[in-house]
Amino acid sequence: MSKVHSLAVMVGVCALAIAGSIGAASASPPNQINQKVNAYNYLHLFVSGTATASWQTIADSPLDPDGRALVGTLPDNSITTYVNAYSQASRHINKLVGSIKNLSYDFQANKTAGGDPRISVIFSNGDVAYLNAQYCNQPLAASSFTWSRADFTGSTTTNSAPCSFMDSRGATYASTATTSAWQAYVKAHPGQVVSQTIFVLDYPPDTGGSYAVDRISLGTGWMYHAYSNHADKCPTEAVC
Repeated sequence: MSKVHSLAVMVGVCALAIAGSIGAASASPPNQINQKVNAYNYLHLFVSGTATASWQTIADSPLDPDGRALVGTLPDNSITTYVNAYSQASRHINKLVGSIKNLSYDFQANKTAGGDPRISVIFSNGDVAYLNAQYCNQPLAASSFTWSRADFTGSTTTNSAPCSFMDSRGATYASTATTSAWQAYVKAHPGQVVSQTIFVLDYPPDTGGSYAVDRISLGTGWMYHAYSNHADKCPTEAVC
């Protein structure tokens, strides 16, 4: 599913001492598209090696009207080439798994590879859950199926295509007709504590070019879809 260096990436992020200096400042959005977030909820974009990442004006997810998405490019498969997106809030969650909601994102349907794109969820005991788009691919018909959604906390087999993910112990957790993949994990590990969540790109797309992802929600109550310094508030699972 994911490359060997993925864990190294996540451990490196855990130890970052330069959080204040990473993530290029975003341009101010026109007409207040969404709410301005404070520094604690600002979505940092950390790039390493030859990777690049920025919010760009493109044909984006049909689930929002702003025409912008996060574009990440990985020109090579080096262990040092990757993109991480996170906020200070997502790096300091420290909540029981059962209280986490809105772990989801939209992505270009033909841009997946090697466990990417994904949200890596790091637990207090060192376990990691890999919320990988390749195993939670819910096509969006309004985009003529060029975009898909990966919703690990909200989708069931009743309202979408099947969704599942694996953890670092090799176990798989899948959605059912009544529960999400995340709820399957909660049932199996009710005492687990989520330490942090990070959005990860660390493997070039199989079809070449760049990744485009949109409507990123890292379980902190905010969804990012146009700028790092603005986001939609997510008070409930259904909202985002």
